[in-house]
Amino acid sequence: LQGVAAIAFTGWLQRRFRAELGPGRIPVGSAAHARLWLLQRAAHAIPWRLLEGTELQNAALRALGARIGEGVRLHHGVDLTRGGWELLEIGDGVTVGRDAVLELVRLEAGEIVLAAVTLEAGSTLETHTHVSGGVRVGAGAFLTARSAVEPGAEVPAGERWDGVPARPAGEAPPAPEVPSAGLNPWVHGVWLVLARLALTAALWVPAELAALAAATAAGVDAAALTEWLAAPQFSLGLLGAAVGLTLLAVPLWLLAGALACRVLGPLRAGVHSCWSGAAIRVSLKVGVVDSASRWLYGTLLWARWLRLAGVKVGVGCEVSTLIDCVPELTTIGDRTFCADGIYLGGPWLHRGTLTLAPAGLGADSFVGNGAVIPAGVRLPDGILLGVGTVAAAAVPAGSSWFGHPPFALPRRAETRFDARLTHRPSLGRRLVRVGWELLRFALPGVAALLLALWLPLATHVVAVAPPLLAVVVLLPLANAGLLLVAPAALAVALKWLLLGRVGPGAHPLWSAWASRWDFHCVAWNVLAAELAGWLDGTPWLAPLLRAAGARIGRGVLLGGGFGDDLPDPDLLEIGDGAAVDGLFQAHTFEDRVLKMDHVSIAAGATVGRNAMLLYGSEIGAGARVAANSVVMKEERLRPGGRYAGVPTAPVAGTASSPSAG
Repeated sequence: LQGVAAIAFTGWLQRRFRAELGPGRIPVGSAAHARLWLLQRAAHAIPWRLLEGTELQNAALRALGARIGEGVRLHHGVDLTRGGWELLEIGDGVTVGRDAVLELVRLEAGEIVLAAVTLEAGSTLETHTHVSGGVRVGAGAFLTARSAVEPGAEVPAGERWDGVPARPAGEAPPAPEVPSAGLNPWVHGVWLVLARLALTAALWVPAELAALAAATAAGVDAAALTEWLAAPQFSLGLLGAAVGLTLLAVPLWLLAGALACRVLGPLRAGVHSCWSGAAIRVSLKVGVVDSASRWLYGTLLWARWLRLAGVKVGVGCEVSTLIDCVPELTTIGDRTFCADGIYLGGPWLHRGTLTLAPAGLGADSFVGNGAVIPAGVRLPDGILLGVGTVAAAAVPAGSSWFGHPPFALPRRAETRFDARLTHRPSLGRRLVRVGWELLRFALPGVAALLLALWLPLATHVVAVAPPLLAVVVLLPLANAGLLLVAPAALAVALKWLLLGRVGPGAHPLWSAWASRWDFHCVAWNVLAAELAGWLDGTPWLAPLLRAAGARIGRGVLLGGGFGDDLPDPDLLEIGDGAAVDGLFQAHTFEDRVLKMDHVSIAAGATVGRNAMLLYGSEIGAGARVAANSVVMKEERLRPGGRYAGVPTAPVAGTASSPSAG
């Protein structure tokens, strides 16, 4: 009912603001910008995570004004919360892959652009593709993984496009034959939503049993709890019990999640309908792995959790976030290093079909942020796969690859540190790292503490203030202060306490500094991401980031969840009036060494959605970097130029060119 109410309210706002939020440009800070922000916040109340990949999601989008045909599959992570739904048209049988972007709303320096996106019948967008506003993708066309279609372009029917910016690359592949038909999309959607609800409830059962056992041991029953809720009083014992149970909740949930991946049964290689029972199990397993990675990514426990869930992980591996990973079909070789946001072995979706196949990484390999290893690709030993690179099916062992489309690189020089700091740490260093990693599970205790403060405060407000004042003003202020501002303030304080002012440098993986830095990253995501999400896409996000050390000018527009993760705020500088919808990567973990340097974005520059700026890069005043592009280390883009590509290059028709420094 809450979801239905959120859809109805968001749809009402969409119709109410239609005249001001149609196709065109909105100045930053205008009344129309404020209305767009309000519409986006309403859209975030819709339970998209519960509905994604189902016909119910399509129905919700239709209620918001989108024109969506029959048999449309929007996979996980397709974010359509920015508004502009009336500008979206999707034909019958369209398939949109994991984390693809349909950019109805685009951020540019000083303004926000709303433009239509049309996907004609039978077209397919692979993983992490980007379709800009004003683009039409023709019937049966195919866009390859991580490719980006620039604004105003048209992909002809039946063609395959590849690259950043995407260009013709042959004919679209045929759809695989499905051995058996799937369920009716509506029936499949209902079953998937019910399965997600049931799994969510089941994963919290161990924590609930622990809470019941603690209450029984303390002699707390329903009557005593009801009496306390009616007149809350500070109790050190109750507070300790609440914090203790909160600390146990996440580890118990994680254990249940790994076991659930096993209980759901093994998935076999083959072709399935997107509306089959196998597709439901894929969605459930992928969702559990995605959620678990939030707490365990980059830790020593993560490889053990993945093994328990069914992934074949070798010894001595370092693994960060894995996306769309089907556990039993995934292999990671010994001593391999996986950086953040790697798409490893996710199902291949095309024209309503879902293909599962084993995927794997060989031993002694390095995979950079945002790389894609598609289903069916098994890489040999000793591979280096650069940032944002899509792995090819056949590459020689010991080779290095980067780009889109990928090209071979000479083997890079390695950073020399004592092996006891990179690959063979002492017992003492292992214990220090484990201690910092276990401290992550203390972060939910902040919620218990704030709840303990909120209950008596809310009770006091209701008791002493006039009802209308309490409900309309005082309680919302208390909620915002305790549940949004206070956790974010703690995250800022932790940053300065743990790291101080951070400058360029290199820190080996097993150093205490790297462990503190890693804890800061998780703490920011847990404590500050909610407030950052509320401020996303507005100039009001900048003060929060400045408090953490970022140098951000006036009138800067930040979007795309920019403030959700903030690993290196001190190394970020953004000039007045810039618009940044991409990712700044002021660090890398090459050769198990954390290397860091500044990222500078000059006044009036525009960084497109999911563009990645590596450390040492500088974006000149008024320059524009296209979506899904990668700006290389130490690269300097000239003022006023337009750049696109992996790596970036000047867009045809502009005189500017990059220079390395």
